[in-house]
Amino acid sequence: MALLTTPWISTAWAAHDIARAVQLSLMLAASVLLLSQAPPRLPPQLAAATVALLALALAACALAPAPLAALQDLCLHLGCVALMLGLSQAYAGPGSAVLERLMASGPLVYAAVALVIFIAALATGQMLDARALHIGFNNPRFLNHAQTVFVPWLVIMFSMDKRQQRWRWLALAAALFHIGLAYLGVARGTGMAWMAAVLVLALAGARVQALRLAATLACGLLLSVLLFEALPRVTHLEWNTPFARAAEAGQDHSRLKLWSYATDRILSSPWLGAGPMQLATISQAPATHPHNIYLQWASEYGVPAAVLASLLMLTPAALLLKQAKVSLEASDRARCQALAAISIAVMVDATVSGNLVLPVSQLWVAWLYAQMLAALRTRPPVQTVPLARGAKWCFRVGQGLPWLLVTSQLVLALLALAQARSSVEPHVGEHAATYGPRGIPRPRFWLDGQL
Repeated sequence: MALLTTPWISTAWAAHDIARAVQLSLMLAASVLLLSQAPPRLPPQLAAATVALLALALAACALAPAPLAALQDLCLHLGCVALMLGLSQAYAGPGSAVLERLMASGPLVYAAVALVIFIAALATGQMLDARALHIGFNNPRFLNHAQTVFVPWLVIMFSMDKRQQRWRWLALAAALFHIGLAYLGVARGTGMAWMAAVLVLALAGARVQALRLAATLACGLLLSVLLFEALPRVTHLEWNTPFARAAEAGQDHSRLKLWSYATDRILSSPWLGAGPMQLATISQAPATHPHNIYLQWASEYGVPAAVLASLLMLTPAALLLKQAKVSLEASDRARCQALAAISIAVMVDATVSGNLVLPVSQLWVAWLYAQMLAALRTRPPVQTVPLARGAKWCFRVGQGLPWLLVTSQLVLALLALAQARSSVEPHVGEHAATYGPRGIPRPRFWLDGQL
């Protein structure tokens, strides 16, 4: 419900900061609820990777020029883990179908309201405004990052689940309109991610799902041209300056410069990085993150931590694809393949965007990985991993993880609360930073993201 209501909350805060505050509340609640659940049972490889990654991240924070800001970034990542684990517990229960409908209602209602705004503009003869259709987002790209997750999820998951037959056409309608919004904003990274999902499904043998997603994307593109190009011409209306023009599709939009900043820091501090949040200290940079999560992790946390984090994100997809090969039930096999394909789409989008940095898309990614963990937990495992001598050590790591997560979220809540109370517009650091050279916000944790 938070994802559904936050775009319309009226406050002096920017939409990005409202979404971040709601995200912090959800992550804290999830971490507290984890204390009442049985501790996760981690196999030795996962326990070792978790401990190693945490040690590297803490070392990077300790050596960072701004340790508190670095710790805040680390706690944000841990909060996403807490939310993922908490949602996976809920999704594995009997109410998973209701939870899916609740999540789907956000994009559905959002599409309905945006469509009403568009029709009203046509009826009144007003100049059309693309930004007016991206309600509650300071930057249309922030919506695109979430669309990377929920558009293929709506198309695939609701079409193959017998419990969701009544919602199938509603989900499809919402997906088609959101494809139109992505077209309107020239969402190149999101489009590339969707095509990656189609490719993964085809390579995994899920040809029906691949064709369904590809056909939906094609129909959505056709609908976009009719709705946002042909219809305004027929009614003699024009779009005002759009967020992005089709002619700009081949431009890098400062990404090469951002990647250069990140690469310089990787070369100067390859092992532990320059410190979390340190890319937000570059005043001349057009953004406070490099629009590539892998370069961001490597430059701020170090190359070893970036490799470990990337492998941990890829592991559920690999296990699901392996599980799909031995699953006897077609529905289970299709679900595993779909979730794996969408997660690969997220990781592809992360090479050119901030989808793993910004609050709404972080929530959707946590929801996606929660479903993946639930699928792995509720299905017979592909291979039983004996704990052997490491059983006690792994058990202690699993026992300590919920306490680590809840502690991190309490620290994060205190830091964020102090920042929110320090001024009208929350910011990390001792004083509010100025926006970029063109006066455009450069978000990171808050909308005012520069340190």
